[in-house]
Amino acid sequence: MNAQLLSRIKAETEKIDEVVLNIIGKGLPSELFEASRHLFQLGGKRIRAYLVPASCGAAGGDPSLAYYTAAAVELIHTLSLIHDDIIDRDTRRRGHPTTHTVWGIPISIVAADFLMPKAYMCVLESRGFVPDDKLLQVIKKLSTAGAELSQGQAMDIVFEKASRVTDGEYFLMASKKTAALFGASAWSGGVIGGATEAQAEGLEKYGFNMGLGFQLVDDILGVTGDESLTGKPVGSDIRQGKKTLVILKAIEMSASESREVLMSLLGKHDATESEIKTAVEIVGESGAIPEIERLAENYAQRALDSLNKLDLRGDTDTLVELAQMAVEREL
Repeated sequence: MNAQLLSRIKAETEKIDEVVLNIIGKGLPSELFEASRHLFQLGGKRIRAYLVPASCGAAGGDPSLAYYTAAAVELIHTLSLIHDDIIDRDTRRRGHPTTHTVWGIPISIVAADFLMPKAYMCVLESRGFVPDDKLLQVIKKLSTAGAELSQGQAMDIVFEKASRVTDGEYFLMASKKTAALFGASAWSGGVIGGATEAQAEGLEKYGFNMGLGFQLVDDILGVTGDESLTGKPVGSDIRQGKKTLVILKAIEMSASESREVLMSLLGKHDATESEIKTAVEIVGESGAIPEIERLAENYAQRALDSLNKLDLRGDTDTLVELAQMAVEREL
């Protein structure tokens, strides 16, 4: 992973982090505010949030103008993770206990709900140095992406019990659950930075394709990732019965006996470590992982192709590096 890029992301997102913590604030009951800050304070890659000032700068604007909107994106992403962990019954996130493991499900649901209006408050904090008409556009775009995220999450849940999920259905789910917010982040930064309508749409395509590549790599890591690096248990997607593309391809590409074993373990919440190891080995032996890696790289290239057509006024090198990092990461 690009160490210099990670250093730049850290420096920029530290300023965004300050905005997030200030907007969450403190109050009563303390459990609500502590639960709302929990995942955020555990770190994270902040790629979605960083896309906003990076796209703003690429469009020729001052990246600092986009910090509040970047904070809004991070809040939307964080609330989705809280819900995700409750739905999946995950106990670990970023190497630490999940929010509901510490504060319980009721407070965690309320904490996630609490972060949504805080996200829109963040955008409105930009009034005075970003024109109101642009902020209204940003709120509309983030609202649409948030609604699509919920729709994608619902599809993901329904797929767990489905006997068959097509590649097209998977990509529709991933487009909504992941790619839409990536696209909205890049679009919002571009609009704040002064991009034309066509350039903003191009930035959205860039972010959208980058998000699909990111999700495909996430799917691989959900099966084979090292818990010490990913912060989540190895094989968690298998226990949950997730119909990710890497699992769908592994089922399709495996010999009949291995296919039957993998399908019998998919969604088995009480699977033993030995059974999970067997399932992971079947996925690895199927040849599905290299195929999904190539597909992820293809989406990263699509993102770059969209970017190259835009003739942006600012420096696009960071956006190029981000697209590459999204599919080359180890976390």
